[in-house]
Amino acid sequence: MNKLKIVTGLAIACITLVSGCAGGGGGGSSAEEIGPEGSVEMRFWNRSDRTLIAFARWGAGPRVRLGQMSGGRRATYTTAVRGPTLAISWDIISGSPPPATAGAGAAFPQVADGTGDPQCPVNVSAGDRVEWTIGNTGTTCSYIRLDPGLE
Repeated sequence: MNKLKIVTGLAIACITLVSGCAGGGGGGSSAEEIGPEGSVEMRFWNRSDRTLIAFARWGAGPRVRLGQMSGGRRATYTTAVRGPTLAISWDIISGSPPPATAGAGAAFPQVADGTGDPQCPVNVSAGDRVEWTIGNTGTTCSYIRLDPGLE
């Protein structure tokens, strides 16, 4: 009977561990996923026809990868507050990703613009919501603050 309890306990622990690993990540984002306390909601609108990799940059700190956005698409990310000033940057991807049927080892597109200089800085604090628009050419951006209750 004790062996059955041990095996059952181990099975539950393994399922919990696997569920936790599979559930996080929201589209491959490396930004922290946390609750509304101590976080900033970042919305992006990629108005260009290029696929971009979006990054957040807190002050002079390193870039934090948020995720990939196709041309003409919107994306929302939540990240922990790491300072009073937040800027965004992005890398433009050249080419198209390989189809799902290409299999392992298929060549991925190259990053055409790896500089990712921070742009459109804004002062933020916990609970803020900001939307950045990346322009049609993929080289400029602007931002607006969103009301906390606005959906």
